[in-house]
Parts: sequence; structure tokens; C-alpha cells
Amino acid sequence: MNAILGRRISAFETVVFTAAMTFAAGIFLAPRILVADAGRGGGLALLGAFILMVAWASALSRLADRLPHRAIAQAAVRRLPYVGYPWLGLVVLMELVIASGALTAYQAMITAVAMPGFPPMAISTLLVLGAWTGARHRLEGLARAVVVFFGAFATLGLLSFLLLLMRGTELAAVLPTADVSAGAILRADLDTMFLYGGFGALALSLPYQVRRRRGLPYAAIGVMVTGALTLLAYIVTVGTVGPAYVLLTTWPTVSALRTLVLHSFFLDRFGLVMVFAWSAIVIAYVSIHLWAAAEAACQITGTERGRGWWALSFSAALLLMSSMSGGPMQEESMARGLEGPVSAALLVGWLLAAAALALFARREPAAA
Repeated sequence: MNAILGRRISAFETVVFTAAMTFAAGIFLAPRILVADAGRGGGLALLGAFILMVAWASALSRLADRLPHRAIAQAAVRRLPYVGYPWLGLVVLMELVIASGALTAYQAMITAVAMPGFPPMAISTLLVLGAWTGARHRLEGLARAVVVFFGAFATLGLLSFLLLLMRGTELAAVLPTADVSAGAILRADLDTMFLYGGFGALALSLPYQVRRRRGLPYAAIGVMVTGALTLLAYIVTVGTVGPAYVLLTTWPTVSALRTLVLHSFFLDRFGLVMVFAWSAIVIAYVSIHLWAAAEAACQITGTERGRGWWALSFSAALLLMSSMSGGPMQEESMARGLEGPVSAALLVGWLLAAAALALFARREPAAA
């Protein structure tokens, strides 16, 4: 069974891997959507969504513990083939859409802010090649690479956000007011569900993760990490440039980062250094979802993951072409109007599938 080939990823690798599969997309699009939908209640909506996602990851992981090798996808195609095969096909499509959205947003940001004369196609090609190189290895190799790339530059991002916080972030601009409605918060949550649309990667990686028998599963801890980082990014973005400016600019988080000026021998504009360093986080993010798309395709065809190079290469080619099909405004509209509702449906579907399969497998031996 290909789910148990190779060694399992460690607890620390699981936490970082889970955090990396969400964080890169949200920093570009989420602040504008949250402020547009919920106003001063955007932070409250973001906090509520992450609490919900921690509960989702915990429930999915515990249900997977009842399946042989924790393999939800394999159990689905074996037990529920008429549902499992089209379901995994939708997962392949959504993983590529989510990765393409992050790639489109990032290359548009780089060409608009830092490299206006550089061909967007060249940036996308370099990022996809880097992501393909990482995703072509088994999950244990990819997880180690993600720890290095995401861990190093997420630390730099955390430092940036803390510097912004210390230099006078206006917290009053972020705190919710009395006129914030529950309907606005729910609408903001639905429109930002695209943040979690790539959680198929989390479900597909469960067979490779070390189980945690007590307390929160490691995947849920990873969701907590990315939730804290994204909430901090939202607070310093809105608190630095203000809610009104967030709605007027395409890249509010980048605008906040560019206010960081450290005059030293080596660095002139720390914010721009951070923008370029974010390339590594985007590559890690795209690698994870490219791996997940290829993994789901191999589950559909019954191909061993190590021999599924065709699925990975085809997915990378589709990803590269789709990343050139729109701009940041089109991507934001798609995230709110399509990716959000579809992502919410996928999250519910994964949980229902795991619950149904756990009932089938209740008399089977538990995973080691």
C-alpha cells in the first residue's frame, strides 16, 4: 500500500507542513476581503474561522485513526468508489486552483511592487520549477524542505510583524465595534474559506503523520500556528495602514511591510527584503498543493506515488498556464465567489467521508 511507503514525518514536520499549506495565500487577499465584508469585525471573523478549523483538523485526524493506516482517500475509493473517484477528482482540481491563486497573486505583486519590468511568465516559471522540484520527492523529503524554507522565512515574517507592532500599530483600528453584525462576520468567514480549500493536502498527508494519542493532533497544532501568524499579519496590516486604505490598495500587507525602514550597512528597506524572501514561502506552499494534486491523481489511477511523475508534471504544466490567466482583482473575485463556497463544501465532505468510513472500519485493526 503506497500510503505506508517511506518513513513517516515527525511531529515537528507535521506542524510546519500544516502551517505552510495555509499561510502563503492569506497574507495577500484576506485583509481586503475581511475588511470589505465585516469592517472592524474582520479580525473576529478570522479568529472564529481558525477556531473552527482547529476543531475540523482534530476531528478529521481522530476519525482517520480508526482507519487502516489512516488512509481516508484509499478507503474512499475502496469502500465508496462511485463517490470516492469523483471526489478525488474534485480534490485534484481544487488543489491546483488554490495553488494557482497564490501563484497569480504573488507574481502580480512582485511585478507591481518590486520588479515592474520583469516578465510575469518568467517569475511564474521559476516558482513552478522550484515547487515541482520539491514536490517530486516523497512526502518525507518535501516535509524536510518545507521546514527549512517555510521555517526560516516565516521567522523573518514574524520578526517583521512584531517590528510593525512595536513601532506603533493602531490596535483601535482592528478591534470590533458594537455595530458589527453576526451576518457580516459569517459572510467574511465564507468568503475567506479559500484559505482552507487546500486542506485536501492535510487529509492526504494523514497516513504519513505520526499519531498523537492524547491531546490535540499535530495537524490541529499546525492550524493553530498558521492561525496565529495570519491573525498577527491581519492586525499589523489593518492597524498600520488603516481600514480605509486597506480597501483602496491592492497589496495592503505589502504597503505595511514597506513602512519598515532599517538604515544599516546592509539593509535599507527591510520591507522589500521581506517581499523577496516571501518567494520561499510561496514555493513551499505551491509544492505542498502540487504534491497533493499528484497524490490524489495517483489514488484515482492506483499508481504508486513514486511512479506518478506524469501526474506531477501534468499538474505543474496546468498550474503554470492557469497562473497567467488573470490579475489580482479577478483572483479576489474568484476567491470570494467560487473558491470560498467550494472550499466550505470540501471541508464538510472530508469530515463526512471520514465519519462514514470510520463506521465501516470500526471492527478493523487500528492504525499503528
